[in-house]
Amino acid sequence: MSQAMWILIFGDKLSNDRMQSGINVSAGSVNYMGLSDAHYAVNWALGGFSEIRLNKKSLFFAFDFTVKSPLGASNLNNYFPEVIQDTSLLEKQNIVLDNVAFSLPLYLKYKTKHFGLGTGPQLSYIYKSTLRYNAETTSGKDILVKSDAKSYINKFDVGWFAMAEVFLTPNHPKTSLRLGVRYFIGFLEPLKSQSKVNNSNFMLTLGIPIGGKEKKTNKQPEINPEAR
Repeated sequence: MSQAMWILIFGDKLSNDRMQSGINVSAGSVNYMGLSDAHYAVNWALGGFSEIRLNKKSLFFAFDFTVKSPLGASNLNNYFPEVIQDTSLLEKQNIVLDNVAFSLPLYLKYKTKHFGLGTGPQLSYIYKSTLRYNAETTSGKDILVKSDAKSYINKFDVGWFAMAEVFLTPNHPKTSLRLGVRYFIGFLEPLKSQSKVNNSNFMLTLGIPIGGKEKKTNKQPEINPEAR
């Protein structure tokens, strides 16, 4: 989380008339495209954003550096060994692959007073991978077993990123909160044992701008000639 804290502390240096920076807090839904029985897993994400104006109109170069970006899926019982072999003792079970990645999309962004749209390539690197075995016995007991899963995955992925957002207070663009959606589809295979599988990540994001000041106009009061 140090990158997000870095933005918070030095936000005034990272936001000016040409550049705007801030923090993104997101809720993510991740899955593996190509595994028909895999289900979405929900997690949260934290990172920052920066955008640099390219012209006097509405075109920007932007990048999001998400330091905690979720990847993975749930309901992977058919792809990983079960912890409890005698399933007659279980009411239900679920194997979840919980990956945490650093992601960096680099994209062009079209921004107006009310909304922004952007798309471009993204690089992701998984630095933490956990296999979670969740089960419930017939007697109502919960079972949770965690193990390191880096040996099952490929750590790098490259794919395509797209985003859309709206400004909650468009009359104050420098300080307006942004509510948006982001989607990433990977091109590389994330699992070593499965082919034709791709990462999929959908996030709802709240963008919080840091630093920057609204322009102030100093209007001179009109003088009534009759008052002289």
